[in-house]
Amino acid sequence: MDPRSNDPTIRERASEAARETEGYVRQHSPDEMMDDARAKTEAVADDLKRKAREAGAKTEDKIDDAMSQTGHKMTNLAQTVRERRPEGQIGEVATATADALDRSGQYLQEHDLDGVRNDLERIIRRYPMQSLFVTAGLSFLLARKMRG
Repeated sequence: MDPRSNDPTIRERASEAARETEGYVRQHSPDEMMDDARAKTEAVADDLKRKAREAGAKTEDKIDDAMSQTGHKMTNLAQTVRERRPEGQIGEVATATADALDRSGQYLQEHDLDGVRNDLERIIRRYPMQSLFVTAGLSFLLARKMRG
């Protein structure tokens, strides 16, 4: 037996709840009770939907922040590559790499998740076969990496 069931406060609350329920049942028709139950269910569902939207918005904000931070790190890395680039042909490759890092970093800093998603969809629609080949290649590399 639950030791709390001997607590007079809990027994009093349970008795009061039972009296309220009995009074409610006596004062309302079955249709009214169904309408009340439906309204309460809809209110709970609306509250859950609102909380889910809020959680989604918070997650999207975190992703946007992470993208911006990654973009900032990429532009910093681009600057470091430029400062430390060697001479000659390797230096030219390093400069091209730094330029690509810088452009990508700027892009991530300036765009949010929706913008990136829209750009990606536009690229896939414009270049469907190339997108398919890139996806297949990345999938192959990921599978090889996971096998060990």
